[in-house]
Amino acid sequence: MKHAYLLNLIPMILLYSCGTLEPAMSSANLEASVNIEVECRNDPGTRSMVMGLLRRGRAKDIRDILSGNILEIKASYYLADNAPQKLEEIGDLLMVQTGVYHVGIVENHTVIKDPR
Repeated sequence: MKHAYLLNLIPMILLYSCGTLEPAMSSANLEASVNIEVECRNDPGTRSMVMGLLRRGRAKDIRDILSGNILEIKASYYLADNAPQKLEEIGDLLMVQTGVYHVGIVENHTVIKDPR
């Protein structure tokens, strides 16, 4: 009987000795996000190419703003859904495209409206 009690107790001791049982990411971390901002030439081919690259990640709230001949396209990304390396890769791919003038990855301080 003593052995059965010890066998039940050992897994519990091991479980509690490994640390907390809380999830690794808190709810605040789940909401952390960045924006990829792209300034490019205002033509359909460039716009289509930029949008295609931005959609390689799980882009949210994609919006474009036309100012003269420059098109600004912004997309938001949850960090919990996209590895930082993937976002950097998207930024690097955008930077080498013809018709793209500027690419920036900045912290997002607004609420993302598109559902996950």
